[in-house]
Parts: sequence; structure tokens; C-alpha cells
Amino acid sequence: MSQDIGERVRTIIAEEMRVPLERVPIDATFESLKIDSLSAITIVTTLEDEFGIEIPNEEVTQVRDVRGVIASLEQALAKKG
Repeated sequence: MSQDIGERVRTIIAEEMRVPLERVPIDATFESLKIDSLSAITIVTTLEDEFGIEIPNEEVTQVRDVRGVIASLEQALAKKG
């Protein structure tokens, strides 16, 4: 995992959820961060726009934690090449 990608994902989640970055550890679950499905979609859409990629909907619906978001983003970036 790229530290830059991980930090950017955490920052976007913190901004969307309006919490300090320190409250978004890499091992946090969506449940612990009170991220509902609408917030998750907004977070993924923001990441897709920022990185110029598309994360397949099947992956998005399976992601339940910060580490999973990072992994999906890294896979999409690798496919983009």
C-alpha cells in the first residue's frame, strides 16, 4: 500500500464524515466510523474523480473498512496502468 494513497483515502473519509483525520485509522470499519451506504458512495465517487479511475460497483458493495477502500483503489489504479 502506498502511504500517499492511504493518507488521501483517510483524508477524504475524514472530510466526508466531518471528523478529525486522527479518528480515521487505517483499520477502522465503516460501522465504527458511522459510514452508511450513501456516505460510502460519496467517498468512492470522490476517490474516482480524484484519481481518474472507476471502481467496479461489485467491489464497492463489498468494502466495509478503510483498508478495503485503499485496496480497491490500488487495484483500479493498477488496471489503469
